[in-house]
Amino acid sequence: MAAEHLSEKKGQDEILLFVRQGAETEQVREPFSPFLWLEDKHLGIDATDCDVQSLLGHNPLKVLVRFRSWKEFQKVRFQR
Repeated sequence: MAAEHLSEKKGQDEILLFVRQGAETEQVREPFSPFLWLEDKHLGIDATDCDVQSLLGHNPLKVLVRFRSWKEFQKVRFQR
């Protein structure tokens, strides 16, 4: 399997998946929502640009941050 991000169209980012089925390769488009796992929800992420959810368990990555678009994800990524 391989994947390629497609630009936002109609308000929704998509990912194009290339799936091998024997000798054939199928292309499948799916909605794409970028995300990050973080140790702490107070790491400077603007909650207005994303959905922040605390995760259960004892793993170090306790916070799931979902972004509405690749563009919003990139803004946060390059702030660091």
